[in-house]
Amino acid sequence: MEAIAREAGVSKPTLYGRFPDKEAVFRDVSRRVHMRLREEFAAKIEREGSVEDRIGNALAATYRAIYMVLRQSVHASELIEANQALAKAEKAELFDWMRDEIARILEDGGYEDARHRADILLAAADGLKMHAVEGEALSSDIRLLANRLLAR
Repeated sequence: MEAIAREAGVSKPTLYGRFPDKEAVFRDVSRRVHMRLREEFAAKIEREGSVEDRIGNALAATYRAIYMVLRQSVHASELIEANQALAKAEKAELFDWMRDEIARILEDGGYEDARHRADILLAAADGLKMHAVEGEALSSDIRLLANRLLAR
């Protein structure tokens, strides 16, 4: 909590006045990150363009944001652990919502196997994120993935 207070530029008593412990801080950070990811995804997927571009851009922006949060934080390993342990339900809700949105766009675009393709896209994008060494390359790879998987 001392390091978090120092990074936030507040005193420890101020931090404890808002959060009872480090887990509560990470839960709040995780919740805020998930909300931001959802907003970014929704904004990108509703833009004009082809189905492939809309989905590719939405996934690229979302996974790049996740990558940047985890790679740039001095608390990345703690955030990852906290995200897995404390925000599992939020993460599942976000990914279920993303899958449903992708499937909806695909169905509207005439894809009969929309849900299956949405599952493949998310699984592959998650795998790319795990092995990414640079954010821009990750975005490019995810767009390529969406364009190739959704090509008719």
